[in-house]
Amino acid sequence: MTKTKPTIFWGLILVVIFAAGIYSLNGNGEQSIEQRKVSITSQLRCLECEGLSVRDSETETSKTISKDVEKRLRQGQSKDEIFNYYESVYGEFIRLAPTAKGGNWLIYVVPSFFVIVLGIAIFLSIRSSTAVRTQIIFWALVGVVFVVGIVVFVLDSNKSVKTIERANQRSSEELLQQSVLESPNNANFRNLAIVQFAKEDYVNALKNFDRAVELDSKDATSQGYAAYIVHLSGEYELALGRANAAVATDPENVTALFFRGLILFQSPELDSFKNAENIRRANLDFDEVLRLAPNGEFARQINQIR
Repeated sequence: MTKTKPTIFWGLILVVIFAAGIYSLNGNGEQSIEQRKVSITSQLRCLECEGLSVRDSETETSKTISKDVEKRLRQGQSKDEIFNYYESVYGEFIRLAPTAKGGNWLIYVVPSFFVIVLGIAIFLSIRSSTAVRTQIIFWALVGVVFVVGIVVFVLDSNKSVKTIERANQRSSEELLQQSVLESPNNANFRNLAIVQFAKEDYVNALKNFDRAVELDSKDATSQGYAAYIVHLSGEYELALGRANAAVATDPENVTALFFRGLILFQSPELDSFKNAENIRRANLDFDEVLRLAPNGEFARQINQIR
């Protein structure tokens, strides 16, 4: 009976390996452009959201990235080429999941290492005839491999930190500015302006949002951001006019609706009746945002405001 246990064990291992191979072959079949786009956008981070992928986001920037990914796929670019492009612009932050670059490789190696160790340990424990000396040697080797792996990981991590520090000398804003110089299109101006808006560089952000609108008069997202920047400068009436124009351009643009609602909500109106009316109108816009994008970043902000 003892002799049959190793045979059963190795038979099960072969079955698992064979099944994994079949699954891998089936999973790596030819995919459509739409399937590849879904796969890629699921791994890219939404730039305006918290913890969402481009695929799951309703923001205009994510929609632009999704369209750009599809365009690049149709041009024949590979998945790696697309990821490399976005990493060159936004850094590795654009990826939702860590890559195996630098110290991150340990995330992928450790599970496989322990699965192998566990398998061999089970095999040795099943074989009652295995000498104690053999088991001691095995565990000693496991310990050596583990220690060596930790040392290599630390050295590799230090090297990666230095590489990241050099790369960070060029901020994401500088990379986006380079993209604007190389390809001065609506999407690049808007993406640059969004980064500047987040850094509270409102002067340059407004300039670039307005430039984006010049290139695409239907860009309600840029119009919405620009309207709120004008409001921050104290020009309430002008800001509200811009916000109304943004919503008129695209009545279902959540960015335009959110910022118009925010402008109305923060109205400097002193008359209590007019102020109450502005709050009512703001809540109508907020309700529409929640209807259109209930799980988006703007929805979270609205819940905080309320």
